[in-house]
Amino acid sequence: MADSPIRSEQIPPAIGQIMARLEARGYECWLVGGCVRDLCLGKNPKDFDVATSARPEQIQQLFPHHIATGLKHGTVTVIWQNMAAEITTFRSDGTYTDSRRPDRVVFHDQIRADLARRDFTINSMAFHPERGLLDLHGGLEDIRRGILRSVGQPLARFQEDALRLLRAIRFSAAYDLTPEPQLVRAAAELAGSVSRLSTERVVMEMMQILSSPYPRHLTDFSGCGLLSAAAASLLGVTADDAALCGRLSCLIHPGVQPGQKLPLFYLAAAAYSLDAAGLQRVLLPMFRPAAGRSLLRLYLDQCRISRHMAAAGEAMLYLMNLRLLLPPDKILNPVTQCRLQRLLARRCRLDAEDLPQIAAAAGQLLRLLLNGRRTEDIANRQADPDPYDFTVPQNIPLTLSGLALDGAQLQAAGWKPGPALRIQLERLLSLVIARPELNRPESLLNWARAARSAPIK
Repeated sequence: MADSPIRSEQIPPAIGQIMARLEARGYECWLVGGCVRDLCLGKNPKDFDVATSARPEQIQQLFPHHIATGLKHGTVTVIWQNMAAEITTFRSDGTYTDSRRPDRVVFHDQIRADLARRDFTINSMAFHPERGLLDLHGGLEDIRRGILRSVGQPLARFQEDALRLLRAIRFSAAYDLTPEPQLVRAAAELAGSVSRLSTERVVMEMMQILSSPYPRHLTDFSGCGLLSAAAASLLGVTADDAALCGRLSCLIHPGVQPGQKLPLFYLAAAAYSLDAAGLQRVLLPMFRPAAGRSLLRLYLDQCRISRHMAAAGEAMLYLMNLRLLLPPDKILNPVTQCRLQRLLARRCRLDAEDLPQIAAAAGQLLRLLLNGRRTEDIANRQADPDPYDFTVPQNIPLTLSGLALDGAQLQAAGWKPGPALRIQLERLLSLVIARPELNRPESLLNWARAARSAPIK
């Protein structure tokens, strides 16, 4: 047994009781996978997985409250004291014809074969509260040395499951691990396999990579083709892999919000340069009336993310596009700011309450892409004018719902329903943006009457 940095009291009582129940029936069991890795790294695991000699049907009999999540592969999710734990039978895997899941598995009575099938040494350790750490492949030493290494030959591990290619990037960037050169060479050889993965899997991995605390490790995979393959798979973008790795290594930081991640990835992959001209060259064609497939449809159909996140991502890029049509370093006055957001609300069909969050996120992305200034940098330099600040005065309405006069009131005053009524309301909104003090029913009605009675020139 390896010298363990894990203390038994770090294991939740419910997990200890699950293991004790298995062992009382004569089954061997260990904690395995990410929970052991995280405990060795000094982190709090999100969940706890148990591997056991018990077969799936025996696990089900022993724990009445369970979900049959993966019986074919030996996995049962047990609910115990309001805690869910995946319990999987010790197994080895057969061939992988789809580069994702084994065609068949073989169940075992001991853990050695189960640990040998795993992807990386940091994920191949097992822990028992009484027996300590079982580390047959040197995972703890690799953590201490800051090395990412596969269990066995990396080419074989990646051929079994192509998702491990992206997981290699994620683990390196998440845990500050330098990939072994042999692993990087194998990843480059099999980078094309990323195209065989499901969109959901690629999105899941990329969202985590784009949140990495140690993004400098993306450059360890520079030129392998993994991130450019992900960009092609998700976004239909052809990117230079080395440039993409270099850009993301500088752009990723913990403040990037979930809704900003795919827009950031898209622009880092698609732009030929991260300056105003380079970004505009990518953004402008997206929002021309004659543009083909919309970005919203791309996000929904190809990336298969939620409609809310897709709509937010498209709206951020649209506001960035509008802003880059103006001189990039110019400090915008409140009226111009309001007009930009009014166009955003109308084009992307946003309610007034959605605008501040979308506008703030778009401004953060522009700062980050154009000059690397993060939100916290702006907060620390409040006296410094910010050309990408989209904050507008609260008393200025940005949508028709904020007008003090509505369509029903105009109809009561003699306007007929129809397109002309809508046009009149839009004109009144433009007036109020420039002169917010006029946003009173009587003032707006007087302006509307004056405009209707004015002679056509």
